[in-house]
Amino acid sequence: MAIYLYLDRESPIHRLHPVTKVSSLVLLFIAPMLVIHPVVLFPFLLFLLGVGVTSGCLTNLRRVWPFMVTLFTFTFLIWCFFYGGQREVFRLAGLRITQESMLFGLGMALRLVLLFFVGLVFLSTTRIEELTAGLQRLGLPYIVGFTLSLAFRLVPVFMDSALVIVQAQRSRGLDFGRGGPLQRLRKYLTVIIPVFMTALRKADGMAVALEARGFRAGQERTSCFRYSFSRLDGLALVAAVSFNVLYLMLRHWGMGLVG
Repeated sequence: MAIYLYLDRESPIHRLHPVTKVSSLVLLFIAPMLVIHPVVLFPFLLFLLGVGVTSGCLTNLRRVWPFMVTLFTFTFLIWCFFYGGQREVFRLAGLRITQESMLFGLGMALRLVLLFFVGLVFLSTTRIEELTAGLQRLGLPYIVGFTLSLAFRLVPVFMDSALVIVQAQRSRGLDFGRGGPLQRLRKYLTVIIPVFMTALRKADGMAVALEARGFRAGQERTSCFRYSFSRLDGLALVAAVSFNVLYLMLRHWGMGLVG
């Protein structure tokens, strides 16, 4: 099972400077939070699809497609029933479905999918070393960037350990799908406890290894990677900033909201 999302490609998105990638990630997370109307968010979706095609990360999109569809559907339905509004479309089980609630639900569902898509593109095109370098160039202490990148490294390791333990328990005849909710939860304790103990053991070993290599010796950290800015970085930042400026203007004019 492939756990890592990074795809080694020679695309323009992969060649962006780490600072550009991290800055664009933050800006593209902010942009869809400024508006909610689905018509206004749709151009942002087209932009992200273009970035996804250019970067070649549609392979990862196919892997998570069922989750994105489920997220979109449940979010849309929940807001349709509970948002309210004036212009009623129909009633279902005593609950009013209005035009405003459908637009708001569609906008909220699209917003969550867009945020998920932005993160997916970032993880598909950015190595962990680039994330650390980008955070450090933005002014964060090296230890903060290293800690964050280490967390990204350890998540797949723990997931892999959990999968191995689940397979081992199933080989012993343990069926995680049988029984009631409490029985299934009790069965998963046989996975949670070994994973937790493995995490503590790995964390202790990693702390010893870092101390042995003088991680906190106070010297400036060096890197074997060299990054340089290009015109492509400028275009990427302009595009990310432009969406924020545009959506701020639309929000100010009341064109990006519902109701």
